[in-house]
Amino acid sequence: MLGMGVAKYAYAYARVRVRLAECLSAGKLRSLAEAKDWSEFFSSLLDSGYKERLARLTPEKADTRTLEIALREDLVAAYEMVLRSVHAKKLRNFFYELFRRLEVKNLKALLRAKMRGFPVDTSSFYPVEGFFKRRISALADAESLDALLNRLNEPYKSVLHAHIASGNILVLEHALDEEIYGAIFERAKQLSAEDERIVHSLVGSEIDIVNIMTILRCKKDGIPAEEMRNLFLLPQFAFKFKQEDARDAIFAENVADAVQSLPEDFKFLEESLAEYEVENSLVPFENALWRNFYEHVRDVLRGYPLNIGTIVGFLYLKEMEIRNIRAIAVCKEHGIPSENVMKMVFF
Repeated sequence: MLGMGVAKYAYAYARVRVRLAECLSAGKLRSLAEAKDWSEFFSSLLDSGYKERLARLTPEKADTRTLEIALREDLVAAYEMVLRSVHAKKLRNFFYELFRRLEVKNLKALLRAKMRGFPVDTSSFYPVEGFFKRRISALADAESLDALLNRLNEPYKSVLHAHIASGNILVLEHALDEEIYGAIFERAKQLSAEDERIVHSLVGSEIDIVNIMTILRCKKDGIPAEEMRNLFLLPQFAFKFKQEDARDAIFAENVADAVQSLPEDFKFLEESLAEYEVENSLVPFENALWRNFYEHVRDVLRGYPLNIGTIVGFLYLKEMEIRNIRAIAVCKEHGIPSENVMKMVFF
């Protein structure tokens, strides 16, 4: 008989185990990356757990945008499946906030487009509006940031109102991150000590990525160190990259020096320095961080323990799988050689 501590996960765990079996193996991802062209890539993807989700598409009619829409629908369905499968109120509250991260991603994408004067492609938003009932996509026609803010619902309206005058997208994104991750960890406090520890390990690792990439973006854009210090996200919830570890990176002369000043747990980023120097892009660092996070999630999932880690790990794994598939799709659509595709994918 299951103990009371794990019985609350039994139904969600059983359903997640089935979905985990459908996740792409390293061999399958490699075959997608090595496909000779878009048609071969898409046909191979149809021979996977995504077959049903992609049934309405064909290689001739599909492109990266329509594929990404279908994949994001699949991710949202996974979150909704988990929420339907957990019945304890504290667990539902936690997964509700974890799911809301996707709504925040939509809002951040909208703000970035508006502030840069780009058209807003709401079709690529995570399709969460039916669940949360806040029509973020309807704000795409706002003529100004003030007009957008006036039509925005809570909790985001108050959060952005305090920072909108800055006109700085990093500041606005930081404020949104503070709100959503704060809400996630507040809900995590209501869980068992072991569940809270696992959540800290997984969500805290994502915060490490956000903090490191924020520092590197600031370095690349020449933002002063004092301003950067105010953008360090939720230091109390960081996992391995603590605020005291960030000082040398914040005061480093440039991106390369910042990377080399990171603590031992992030020395693997130095392997991406040469690629950064050639491309003048932070993407190699971001890919390396997500690859490291992917390995951490796989470690948490190893053995499929009957705890919250299997469920949270599955949801993160789905998000990263979509990231992988999209990266491969973009490369195949534009005829980028397979050897270059492999640099963008983590197994």
